[in-house]
Amino acid sequence: MSFRLFDGVCGTALFLAALEQTTGGAGFRDLAISALKMPSEATGLPEYQHLVFDHTIGAGIGISSLVYALTRAGDWLGELRLIESAERAAQHITQERIAADRHYDLLSGAAGCLLALLALHKIRPHDWLLEKALQCGEHLLESRSVSDSGLRSWKTVQGKLLSGFSHGAAGIAYALSLLSQKTGEKRFFDAALEAIEYENGLYSEQSGNWLDLLSPLKGTGFSVRNSWCHGAPGIGLGRLASPALSDHNVFRVDIDRAVRATSSESLTELDHPCCGNLGRAELLLEAGRRLGDKFRERQARKLTSKVLRRARKQGHFALGPETGLYMPSFHQGMAGIGYQLLRLARPDHLSSILLWD
Repeated sequence: MSFRLFDGVCGTALFLAALEQTTGGAGFRDLAISALKMPSEATGLPEYQHLVFDHTIGAGIGISSLVYALTRAGDWLGELRLIESAERAAQHITQERIAADRHYDLLSGAAGCLLALLALHKIRPHDWLLEKALQCGEHLLESRSVSDSGLRSWKTVQGKLLSGFSHGAAGIAYALSLLSQKTGEKRFFDAALEAIEYENGLYSEQSGNWLDLLSPLKGTGFSVRNSWCHGAPGIGLGRLASPALSDHNVFRVDIDRAVRATSSESLTELDHPCCGNLGRAELLLEAGRRLGDKFRERQARKLTSKVLRRARKQGHFALGPETGLYMPSFHQGMAGIGYQLLRLARPDHLSSILLWD
């Protein structure tokens, strides 16, 4: 496995650290720390750095995914050395690397980097961490593209101005809204609102969801997806977690749309958090908790119960098109499924990794 959060050892170790913290000592502490040994050493030893630092700066598959994973695991396990490794990794995120970013999104780009830096800043409030987060924000403001509607957003995958959380406007807007809240800089929130307005131009009343520009239909038009990475669950999650919710009615409308789309479907063919049912359950859980809606929390648990019953019947969780496919990774594997089950069991004890909270 790589070192990354999305599909690497950091994501698997993060689940093990959460399991240890949530249960009060289930016996996975040493394994979690051992799994993080090489990623941690990569922040300080030149012979390991090519495994991480030659890639992107994002919080899913880039260097800042190490920043986030080491921060969160260090906090849960009470391991200061992991948090110090997170700081060393963050020091490699230079202004030059931020300026060279052309991904912009949460998984690979500056928006995700911004979130990881803010997560570390909560625990280690150094001015230089906030300065790097501000550099990410400035880079995002300077890198917007004008859409056909005249509204600005970001060209990410395939040079498209996408909707959605992982690669699209929703995720970048969420990151900028958090930066605005932290710094008091209104221009970041204004940019987030403009991107959301652009994204809502891709909302399909007929489908009750946002169009996915990466999924063209035969002939004309685009299809929709109902997952954390693309579609209503991720978009709703970003709107829910963005500050100043009560001041903008558009957020409430979008959340209602997203929750309806997410809760109206039966089980999809995948279970993992990225593209599957447990990413949908995360939106319903957060909607219930943040809006005081117990019905939505019950929906999250009901959906997850269906996932568990199907897995017991089939003998495995659905991770891909191949029967019995096994992956230990987070976003598209067993670590993510395990973590989301922990979230449902102890939502007050664990933050939302799908929000880089």
